[in-house]
Amino acid sequence: MSAPDLVVDLIRHAESKMNVAMADSHGIPFIGGRQNAVELSRTGRTQACGLGRYALREGIVPTDVYCSPAVRTRRTQEISSVVMGLTLSPIIDERLQELDQGDWTNQPRSLYDEPANKRLMARLGSDFAPPHGESMNDVAARMEDFFGSLTLTPDTDLPQHIWAFTHGVATKTWAGRLCGWSHERTYKTPIDNVSLTRFARKSGRWSLVFLNLRTV
Repeated sequence: MSAPDLVVDLIRHAESKMNVAMADSHGIPFIGGRQNAVELSRTGRTQACGLGRYALREGIVPTDVYCSPAVRTRRTQEISSVVMGLTLSPIIDERLQELDQGDWTNQPRSLYDEPANKRLMARLGSDFAPPHGESMNDVAARMEDFFGSLTLTPDTDLPQHIWAFTHGVATKTWAGRLCGWSHERTYKTPIDNVSLTRFARKSGRWSLVFLNLRTV
């Protein structure tokens, strides 16, 4: 069988201070959303180093690096690249952003449990979007656009392996669209910090190779 012409690893950012705050919210969790200025936690910085060591052990050398504009993805990329000795400059791509929760950003997660909202979510599924926010299908559409825009570097016979630093919802909505998952399966699929989800393109078609591979 022929080898894929392009391999893309979607990498969720390392643990952020927002992740910690949500875990420590004493039973009153809030809705995160993008919050692109949030930094990595101390554990997150350690995880990012671990990601770099994983790449060295596995002999992974990305030929191109993309990154969402969020600080937590960019720091994950920077720290892991230092460990790997990788000097590629990342391409910042807005399509790799986390789901935009709109007016619900930083609001209590109990909004999801309000009867009217529950009815609307049940009816719309992956088309549901918070006020002024995005739906899961919106995120999947921009991820599909990102993957569709990737082209091979001309005049090279080297296999291309892209690393794209992104977020949990961005990763699983694209996997769900590609594999035809239900809304429930997509919603409940876990994507861990600094995990790898790999996609390969062969004869113009993308396929999921593996999902949520832990690196640390």
